[in-house]
Amino acid sequence: MQAGLILLAGTAGQVVVASTITPIVKNTISLITSLRSAENTPTLQDVIVKHDIPATLQTIESTCVALKCDKEPLKTAAGHVVEAVQHIHQLLTRIADITATHSAGYVSRWRTLVLDSEIGQLESLMTILHQRFKLMCDIHSVTS
Repeated sequence: MQAGLILLAGTAGQVVVASTITPIVKNTISLITSLRSAENTPTLQDVIVKHDIPATLQTIESTCVALKCDKEPLKTAAGHVVEAVQHIHQLLTRIADITATHSAGYVSRWRTLVLDSEIGQLESLMTILHQRFKLMCDIHSVTS
């Protein structure tokens, strides 16, 4: 009975990571696509290209799904990677909202859109995501 509960908990941990990260990555990639198609500041486009955010997120998603995240150190590390992806998604959603509001308003005719704070946050979140992903891969290499 106890072995069945351990197997169930491990499978649930793996399913939680896979079911959490896949929809977020798909939504984030569609957000990036919409941000690229909208007329934006070139610095935002530069950050998206510099970090190659869509490919990075898809690679991290595939790795998180492929790894067996049923044991505790890897399960926690994968959870933190998913959390970083969620923060990036929230920030890109906020940028899309700001851009849409700016474009729809009268002010957009004579005022330029400034996203310097959000772009700085995106740079920081991508650095955090890379660090957490590297840590997760290091933990996987140590535990396997």
